[in-house]
Amino acid sequence: MTCLFLPAGQLKTSSMQFYSFKYGEGTTVGSNFLFNPNQNSVKPKQVGTYFMYFNLNLKCTNDCSAGFLSVRVGDKLTCEVQLQKARGSTPVSKRCWTVSKLEEEGLVTQMTVSPELQGWKLELNSGFGMFLVD
Repeated sequence: MTCLFLPAGQLKTSSMQFYSFKYGEGTTVGSNFLFNPNQNSVKPKQVGTYFMYFNLNLKCTNDCSAGFLSVRVGDKLTCEVQLQKARGSTPVSKRCWTVSKLEEEGLVTQMTVSPELQGWKLELNSGFGMFLVD
């Protein structure tokens, strides 16, 4: 299993960085995966069927506009969030998942944000994970 964290902060259209953390005697990247922090990619060491998921936690920082956010891992998983106009510290959570066949390919995450979306931020506990199921 691997669990990588997305950077907290303001939302913008860009390739996203993954972060791995120490966890017990290892890290949040399991031994069946290769994590390349320079390319911001994670690659399974084994061909197979994987369960992949996003856990997105967003928060309005003050006076937030409505808009659209999409986070995509290659062509394997897309998580879309339609955010409403909000005020104050309004939290929004979205979980997306899929089961997909993966080769030994590097997976890169891309975030797309509608231009009118302002004031929202990605919380520190947002992340991406995957594990082999077959």
